[in-house]
Parts: sequence; C-alpha cells; structure tokens
Amino acid sequence: ANQTSTRHIMMRPEHFRLFTSALFCHLALLLLPNAVRSFGVRTPNCIQLQQQQRHTHHIHHLLAADNDDDETDTSTSKQPATTGDALRAATGIRPSLHPVTINALAEALKLRAQNREDWPLRPRANVEPLQIALSAGRIATEAIQKRQAASDEDGMKLQAKEEQTVAGRVVGVVMRLDDLEATLVTRCEAAPWIAKYGEWATFGLMGNAEVEASLSDVEDRIRDDPLFRLSRAECLLALFLATVEQPSLERSDESVPGGSTVDFLDADRKEVLLGL
Repeated sequence: ANQTSTRHIMMRPEHFRLFTSALFCHLALLLLPNAVRSFGVRTPNCIQLQQQQRHTHHIHHLLAADNDDDETDTSTSKQPATTGDALRAATGIRPSLHPVTINALAEALKLRAQNREDWPLRPRANVEPLQIALSAGRIATEAIQKRQAASDEDGMKLQAKEEQTVAGRVVGVVMRLDDLEATLVTRCEAAPWIAKYGEWATFGLMGNAEVEASLSDVEDRIRDDPLFRLSRAECLLALFLATVEQPSLERSDESVPGGSTVDFLDADRKEVLLGL
C-alpha cells in the first residue's frame, strides 16, 4: 500500500480496542449464513473468515475476556449516585443507546456525502472494505468519546458493553449502507401516502428510486440539511435493528444492553418500515 492509503486507515492506539470490539460484533452478524444471504453482505476481502461455522457466542466470550480489566465492581453500581438522574440511579435504568448511535450515523452520512479521501466510506475501486470499517470505527469512537465527556458530571457514563454495542451498530450500518438505503426506498415506495403527500423527507429520502439515483443531488441534501440527514440515519438504524441485529441475536440466543427494540420512530414510520 502507498503512503496515502496507509494514512487513511491509521487509528489512534486508544481507539483500537473499542474499534476491534465493534468489528468483532459486526463480524458476528456476518458469520450467520442466513443474515449474509438475506442482505447480500460480503466479508471484507482483506479479512479471511474461513470459520463461518463458529457461533456468535465465541466472539462475545472474547470481548468479555478482553474487557475484564475494564469492568467496574458491579456492587458499586447499586449505590446511589451523587450526581445525575437520581431516579435512574435508584432504579438501575440505563440511558438509551439510540441517540448517540443515531448522531454517529448522521455524521457518517455527512462525511460520505463530502467524498473526503481521508474518510473512505463508499466502496470504490481503490477503497477496501476494511478502510470503510476503520472509518466507521473512528466515527463511532469519536461519538462515544463526546458522549462520555458530556456524562462526566451526570453519573450516566456508558459502560464497556454499551460502548461496544454502539460501536458495533455504527460499523454494522455503515458497512451495509447501500443495501439499507435500497430497502428504505423500496418500503417507502410501497406506501402510496408518502408520495401523495410529499412526505419523503420524513424518511430522509428525496423521492422514489429514480430520484434517489441522482447521487449528487442526494449528497447535496445530506450535507446541507441536518434534519434530513438525521431522519435518514434514524430510518437506517431502525431497519438494521429490525432486519439484521435482532434476528441474528435471536438465532444465537444472545442479547445486547438495552435490547434491539426500535422505540425512536413515530407510529407512521414504524408502520412503513417495520410493518408495526
């Protein structure tokens, strides 16, 4: 690899463990054959996955062992917090992971629309899938760092497994962006009221498949319209949770902090995207 491509995939040492955990979580989904066939996801060429029969729980055991030293004594978590939300501290209810995930995905969409060489996020002839995964990992770790910094005084810092879940979702969505966007368009086209009342932007779309095919126009809208970008990120995450993460976890009898429930969409968008 030349110096330019090497520079593109460099990562700060302090980010590497979190990214590795996220990539393991993402690969856990890829190792499930049904998920691979359903969504046409291909394993990055530069990562030789020869043991597709390995079960997802093996990866979770690796992640748990890797973070043993980072886990705090669970007994301390039962003590009332001196800062932050007293009700959450008393009940043990953890904050939702969806807001930080959605914000990270919105940032990923913005960076992809900018077509920056130092943030490879779209498959191209000279861009390896691993470079895209690394870019997604960088976006996730930066979003998590901001979230942790903002939580220094409220007692609601993310735990290690919560960080891994957020990072794994960001990497998982970014690696499937093209497929998820195609699914988003298809499901919105199947709801006539969206076109009739011009509600495409509610779903982060500019229009039907023909309109969305105008890549330059779509990228301009994503770059310039934060609300549009956020709506698109929400819908893509919802599709990922419902069609990739949740079925995969059910098949492997695993779980993630907070679960995979889509509780951040209004009723209309849930009906269109998830049939609920």
